[in-house]
Amino acid sequence: FIKGIGDGMGEILSISNDLPACPEKTVGCSVATAPAQFQYVLEVSGGFAEKNGIEVGDKTKFSQ
Repeated sequence: FIKGIGDGMGEILSISNDLPACPEKTVGCSVATAPAQFQYVLEVSGGFAEKNGIEVGDKTKFSQ
């Protein structure tokens, strides 16, 4: 979960690792819960954050 902090920047609020896919189900799926209000979610492959040294509190830059 990422909180927008202005000027195209964001701050990582939490990272949920390796949540299993839940195709065609509406109940019983794993759910990630944000610790605070957020503006963005970035979904990446399992292990991506750890492999790339991404941690809670890191800043992000959005580009178009």
